[in-house]
Amino acid sequence: MDRGHAGPRGRDVPLVLHRRVPRGRRHLAGRHLTARRIREAARLLAETGLPQSAVPARVGYRSRVGFHLAFRTAYGTTPGEYRAAAPRRDRRPLRRL
Repeated sequence: MDRGHAGPRGRDVPLVLHRRVPRGRRHLAGRHLTARRIREAARLLAETGLPQSAVPARVGYRSRVGFHLAFRTAYGTTPGEYRAAAPRRDRRPLRRL
């Protein structure tokens, strides 16, 4: 995930959105952030060897259960099923940043 506008692990983004997005549009900003996180998680699952248990924290989720539910809602499948069904590419482990 592009962390150009996020703090460590992307955790200060909701606070920034809360302060900068007009009150009536905050739910849209939250949806946008969730969609970006889940897309990045799908990419990590499909293209890397990053352990599945590490993906939620990598994309900014504190709860693996919350991540699992959000992923299943977005893709209609669990993260593990998604990874298993993804075309086998060179799933190299990610380098530490």
